[in-house]
Amino acid sequence: NLREHSAENDLQKFLLDKSPLLSLLAAWALLRIDARSAIAPIAPLCGSRADWSPVRVIQMLNEAGIDTVGDSLSIAAAHAPPDDAVRLLGFLEATRCMTAVPLAREILGRKDLDDRLTIACIRLLAELADPEDLPVIRCYLQHHNWCVRLHAVKALGRLGSMEDENDMISLLDED
Repeated sequence: NLREHSAENDLQKFLLDKSPLLSLLAAWALLRIDARSAIAPIAPLCGSRADWSPVRVIQMLNEAGIDTVGDSLSIAAAHAPPDDAVRLLGFLEATRCMTAVPLAREILGRKDLDDRLTIACIRLLAELADPEDLPVIRCYLQHHNWCVRLHAVKALGRLGSMEDENDMISLLDED
């Protein structure tokens, strides 16, 4: 039986295995056994295991149910180092986890934010947020990093109004 609780202890040992395939399959199996209890140790690994296939992680999270795992992923992202948080926010975006929207807003309010984290939050808001987030996104049209500005423009293209068109066109004149 693939959902056998007696296998949990053995599978837990494989979560930190050097083999990305073995550790990912162990995580997936644990989520299949009991997603609610297994997600706590797995959520941070989704961010830190850069060797895990993003497509497979998204499949695993969707199978477990984003309603079941979303809060744990958001908590892990809130406390993770920037590289891990970027990956976790990407998974939250890909799985369309609405509970991540307040987290993205909170992260964007932090000082001295890593540009990759800024981009991840803007991308998440562009996919999941509503027009109330437009003022925050508009602030990033003047960001020093061109890549952050690009993602702000893409977000405004998705969420914005005709009024944003002039601001976006004016960016084309910049060097």
